[in-house]
Amino acid sequence: STINSLTGFFGFQLHIGCSPQLIPPLVPDLFTLGTPPEDICVAEIIEHMLNDICTAGGNLLALKVGMAHQANKHRALDFLPVVGDHVLLNMSHYRHDNAHGHSNQVAK
Repeated sequence: STINSLTGFFGFQLHIGCSPQLIPPLVPDLFTLGTPPEDICVAEIIEHMLNDICTAGGNLLALKVGMAHQANKHRALDFLPVVGDHVLLNMSHYRHDNAHGHSNQVAK
């Protein structure tokens, strides 16, 4: 298991809240470093998991903002649509997805 460069976490870390343990462990678990079992609070573990998920979401949002900023550098500035302009929507992929039956559809 490797660290995802986009989120900064292991895949299992966000899914189950801890890293898969190998011998020796690659990432020390915060709650097994000499903490007696009676001192471990479930609320702290859940808070730690939610904090990791929020951090990963923030990392992904920062990545999206950076990608949009770089893409906007190469966009034309001469086309500024106003209310009432006609636009063409490409619906070819939408029609293709709905034209083919799926296992959860009764009829096309």
